[in-house]
Amino acid sequence: IHAASGVVLLIDRANNNPCAFGRIFTVTANRDEGAKLAYMSDIAVSSQHQNKRLGLVVVNSLVKMFLQD
Repeated sequence: IHAASGVVLLIDRANNNPCAFGRIFTVTANRDEGAKLAYMSDIAVSSQHQNKRLGLVVVNSLVKMFLQD
């Protein structure tokens, strides 16, 4: 795996700064059966935006990317 398969970046529109970020990496384990493996990495929320459930939004978005792929 050389690069993330999916990235989520949440931007605070009030000041145009990033407030949360996450990546998912996927790889096909068996091409014949279509089995896939994935892991999430670098889930981060800025200190000003913590306790607002933004980490959950990032994780749910990454899972949705994986399931739709």
